[in-house]
Amino acid sequence: MGRFERKLPDGTTILHEVRGRVARDSEGRFREEEQEVVFPNRPIHFAVIDPVKHVQWRWSSDSNDAVVLPLPRVGNLRITFPLPLVPGWPVERGGLDLPQPRAVPDNVRTTDLGKKTISGLLIVGTRTTTVVSVGKLGNDRPLKIVQDVWTSSDLNLVVQESLDDPLVGKQTFEIQGIARTEPDPALFALPGGYREVGPSVPAQPSVANLTNMRPVRGIVPDKQNYLVLDENIWQHARHDLGDLRLFVGDTEVPYAMALERGGESAQKAEAKLLNIGREEGTQSGTAAGTQFVIDMAGIPLYDAVELRLADSAKNFVAQASVEGLRSASDALGTDLGSSVLFNLSNEGLGSDFTLKFRPATFPFLRVHVARITPDQVLRAIGINTHAQPASWTPISGSLPIEQKGRTTVVTWSGSESVPVSRVVLDVDPSQTNFWRDIEVLTPTGGTVTNTSVRRVHLARDGKLAESESLAIELPYEAWGGFQIVIENADEPPLKITAAKAYFYERRLYFESHGGVDLNLYSGDPRLTAPSYEYSRVFRADENAAEATLGLDSTNPNYHGGLLQPR
Repeated sequence: MGRFERKLPDGTTILHEVRGRVARDSEGRFREEEQEVVFPNRPIHFAVIDPVKHVQWRWSSDSNDAVVLPLPRVGNLRITFPLPLVPGWPVERGGLDLPQPRAVPDNVRTTDLGKKTISGLLIVGTRTTTVVSVGKLGNDRPLKIVQDVWTSSDLNLVVQESLDDPLVGKQTFEIQGIARTEPDPALFALPGGYREVGPSVPAQPSVANLTNMRPVRGIVPDKQNYLVLDENIWQHARHDLGDLRLFVGDTEVPYAMALERGGESAQKAEAKLLNIGREEGTQSGTAAGTQFVIDMAGIPLYDAVELRLADSAKNFVAQASVEGLRSASDALGTDLGSSVLFNLSNEGLGSDFTLKFRPATFPFLRVHVARITPDQVLRAIGINTHAQPASWTPISGSLPIEQKGRTTVVTWSGSESVPVSRVVLDVDPSQTNFWRDIEVLTPTGGTVTNTSVRRVHLARDGKLAESESLAIELPYEAWGGFQIVIENADEPPLKITAAKAYFYERRLYFESHGGVDLNLYSGDPRLTAPSYEYSRVFRADENAAEATLGLDSTNPNYHGGLLQPR
């Protein structure tokens, strides 16, 4: 069993779990099977290596084909676990990702964990602790990565393994239910009902072998164009869209597919606080507060500062203004704007202590914060954010919503023809100032992720605290059903007027020469995903023209023939 768990800063938990079985006999035959279990109805993948017959098979529960490959006739064949991938084999393997060398660690220490027994098997443990010091990755405190490995010398297998890496999350791997008896020989044979086929090889597609087509309209000649794929593309194409092909007549047009997943990273570093002092209120009504200077010398570029305040800084809404300084003693600075900080714990609406402004390079900042005393300002973290927003394509219709006791449940019935990566709630604008915890569940009750939605619009002492997040992000695109369970507790149910599902936007980029008409074809499940030189050197042009897809229709030239080998 392999398990991956990562907690994001907003409290969201991402969870993956893979379970499987492994068998090995006295002749050296080896069998592995595994299934991802967070979502139901995922296929089971099987692999058998038979050094006696010098053959290996790979198959899955969602196909009638089994890939058969010869094994080399060599002595002392060593079988590793997990089994290596066959090129083109579409299965995500289990096991752990080892800590990556993101920075040179200060020290790596190995500790003997001794011995223990599991299912009558003696295993020996080793712990490797890696420490990366402050600042090497923009980190404001030391990073410690701990990896435990428990090995059986008798079976020459890793039986247990765990990895706790603050940059990746927690991962565990364990072999359970170990039996030392000889396995059933039938486990190492291909079951009935499967057709043996050779490994996938590159194939030249033909218009005559593709069942469906859609015209491409609005092409701008002699420049880069792109298409945005809609939900209907999966009516005839494979899940991985590997059978999509662009043609001009009988000539294939290369393309590059871009998944607009976006991304956000942030460089953070501790900044030194200077000259913290009390500011008195003014006759014009400005509230008393605190003024201080932040030494940003170690952060060449930044666009936010996260303040760490004492626990006593509760139940307030306050304005904070920021000035850029060339030296800590400057009397006048450059205005970088203001932010509203708040802690609304009494209302159950959380807090926000982040100063946000345009990107800056000043070596010092002067901050004025109302309603906060000097002893409540503990630390400052400079942040340089790099955000590339994701794009989503809507799925038609609205998800059903029902009230179940003190919970509101939104259900995706899970037609397996369209993936879902996000659900956005429309909540009546009249309902403000709420925070609801959310759990996303599989139909069998397994947890997919934990998150929350909120809307804050609260005026206090002449200042307005505003914050809204009504999107539920799934840890990865779901092809099956799930439920979004909103915990209302003693609060009134959310007035949800609609719940819309989305998948990550997919774009097909291509070059148009002369503006000739193109068609997008799909519907040949035996095609391998294309590998074009165009996609390997592709760079998206920010001025690329957007073309559109016409309606889907049956390909009039379809003859259902076999692939033509290259």
